[in-house]
Amino acid sequence: MANSELIASIPFDEGKEIEYYEDRVIFNRNEIFYEDITGYAYSMTSFSQSVYFIPAYNSKTVTLSFSVGDDTKPISLVVKAEMLSGFHNQRQADLEVIFSEIIKITDAILAQAVLNKLYHRIKQGESLSVAGLIVEEDSIRRKGLFKEKELEQYGRTYLRAGQVIVEDGQGRQFFSVSLGTINAPLLGYLLDALFKE
Repeated sequence: MANSELIASIPFDEGKEIEYYEDRVIFNRNEIFYEDITGYAYSMTSFSQSVYFIPAYNSKTVTLSFSVGDDTKPISLVVKAEMLSGFHNQRQADLEVIFSEIIKITDAILAQAVLNKLYHRIKQGESLSVAGLIVEEDSIRRKGLFKEKELEQYGRTYLRAGQVIVEDGQGRQFFSVSLGTINAPLLGYLLDALFKE
């Protein structure tokens, strides 16, 4: 039986909300139980277009995605605000607040549980692929054009401009991936747990 205790709610459109309960999240008629979630991601992108250097169009898009089961097709929520000019409207400003709430609440409720699942999967001999980065118990590799390259010494992982950056032990960039890629928000915590034990 589903637990009906509502923990948090994020309104994202008129009459629509992301509802976080004690055991599940609900949005757009999707009900996803936390125990089934194998990964998640979120992103906010901006796009603008000019005609002869005059701003003509701009938009912001917020995406929240969850993977369940075999991770092949994430369940996503996409919220977009557009403006036919160079100006920003209130809806776009609201999306920035919605995005910060999505990060805060999703991480608070799900990060530790999903991170534990990923950590135990890797410790049991499975490999995890995050957009071409392959993480195993004793190695980190990235897919290349013709061959894979292994990271000799893990340094750190950080976030810059919507990208998750993995550095080697000498501070050189080894890999980067969009924050909107499944499990990218957890990549730094996972690599630290595996390689800085």
